[in-house]
Amino acid sequence: MKVSEEKFLYLQKELLTKGELEARIVSDSMSPLIRSGDNIVIERLDSEPNPNDIIVFMYHQNLYCHIFLGVSQIEKNCYKTMGLNNDGIDMPIKREDILGIVTNYKLGFMSKLKLFLKLWRN
Repeated sequence: MKVSEEKFLYLQKELLTKGELEARIVSDSMSPLIRSGDNIVIERLDSEPNPNDIIVFMYHQNLYCHIFLGVSQIEKNCYKTMGLNNDGIDMPIKREDILGIVTNYKLGFMSKLKLFLKLWRN
């Protein structure tokens, strides 16, 4: 999702004020866990993320929801992330690029429909 620097700062302030934000996923980079159309709940990240946490961050004016892998050994003070459905590791990001941590996700209509059809067939 495209987002300007001003919008990102606004979202950070909203997160500080409200404690959590809800957002809709627009890609399948985290499929099969989180699919396009699913909703996520984002909470403020008060400490370092743990490996395998799902975080939301900004990179080149886009918001991404990917898995946190750990601290980069190549880039100082940077983190490694990756989408489940992607072939490789993302470019390193900085702590200030992280919006928050995903604490919950809710299936969107298409995910619910696929699950229903799968269960119905069995």
